[in-house]
Amino acid sequence: MPEEVMAAHPGSPNGIESSFPVALRGPITYALSTLALTIIDSRTGGTLATISPENGIGVELREHMALNRPIAPILMNLDGKDVVLAPFLVDKPVTGTQRGGHLVELLTIDAQSHAVVGRAVVDMPAASFEASRLSFRLVGAAKERAVLALTVHDALEVAVIDLRSQKETWRRTGFDAITVASDAVVGRVAVPDAALPEYGQAGLAIADGKVLWNLRDSSFAWAPIVPAGPHLFALEKGSGWGQYSSFELYDAATGEMRNDVTGTPVYDSCLYDDLSIVVCHLADRAVGAFEATTGESLWDFDDSDASRIAPQVTATWHGAVYGHTGDQGVILDARTGADWVTDILFAPYALNGHVAISFTGGGRPAAVLPTG
Repeated sequence: MPEEVMAAHPGSPNGIESSFPVALRGPITYALSTLALTIIDSRTGGTLATISPENGIGVELREHMALNRPIAPILMNLDGKDVVLAPFLVDKPVTGTQRGGHLVELLTIDAQSHAVVGRAVVDMPAASFEASRLSFRLVGAAKERAVLALTVHDALEVAVIDLRSQKETWRRTGFDAITVASDAVVGRVAVPDAALPEYGQAGLAIADGKVLWNLRDSSFAWAPIVPAGPHLFALEKGSGWGQYSSFELYDAATGEMRNDVTGTPVYDSCLYDDLSIVVCHLADRAVGAFEATTGESLWDFDDSDASRIAPQVTATWHGAVYGHTGDQGVILDARTGADWVTDILFAPYALNGHVAISFTGGGRPAAVLPTG
C-alpha cells in the first residue's frame, strides 16, 4: 500500500478521522494518493495496477497536496458496471499566451478490468495560480453524476460532472458542497447582504443544481454540516467556535429535521454501515446510533457513563461497530450498542464482507484480515 495512504489513516500520527483514502470491492483495495490510484489484491498484497492522471503534477503542487486531507475514491455502479472514481489535482499546461493554472482530473475506472473508461477535466476557480491556496474534494456521486467541491482561498464552488459524457453539467459559486444524499448536494451557501460573512445550509438537486431547500435561520449560521449516510445529514448547533449544544439530523431531500439530540458532548462524525444504521461519535468521548432513513435514535452512551467506556469508532459494516478503547479492539452491535466482541487485536479502518484493513502500531505495516 502506498506510503502516503498508510500515513493518512486515522490511527497514524498524521491521520484524520473518517478520511482513510481507500475503497473496497470484494478482496480488492483501491488506494488513492495524490499521484496515483493503486489497485491491490488484499489476499496477497500484490499490486494489480497503478493508474495516474494524464496531466502532470509539479513539485509545488505535490508539496502542497502532501499537507492536505486525503481524498477517498468512490465505488459506484454506472450503467450496470462497477466503476471507481479517482480525482487528482493537476497542473494546467501553458498554451501559447494563455496562463497555466490548475485543474481537477477525474478518472472513471472499470472495477473489473481496471481500464480507464472516462476522463473528465474541471477548471479550478479563477485565480488558481498559487498552489498553496487550493483545495478540493470528491464529495459524492449519484444519478450518473459526480460532485466536486473546489476552493481557492475563500472562493467556494461546486462542479458536477456527467459520468456518461464526462462533461461538466453545472457549477455554482458561493457554495461549499459537503455531502451527497437522496440525490441532493448538501452544503453551505453564503447568506446574501449579511453584515458579516455568514453561511446557511442548502440542498441542490444533483441533476441540474435546482435549489430544493434552504435553511436561513440565523441560528444556523456557521453550524457545521456532518454527512450522515445516504439519506440524512446533521448540523452541530450552538454558539460556534467549537461550543456546540445540539446535534440535529435532517432529511437531505427536504431539509426537514428528523431528530434533535440536545446536550453535550455533541457528535462530530458519522459512519454508515452500508445497510440500515448510521453510527455517530465524538472521538473517544461519545457514541450513538440512528436509523439511516428516519433518523430515529437507537442507543447512545458517553464518557459520563460510570459503567461503560466510549470507544474510538474506526468503521461500521452491516450491523457491527468497530473501534477501540485504548489498546483494546472492540465490536458493538450497531442496533443495540451491546458489546459483541471485546478481544480483537486491531480495529479495522475499512472493511467489507471479504477483507478488513487495519494497522499495527505507528501505522506500519498494513494488515489485511479475512472477515468472511
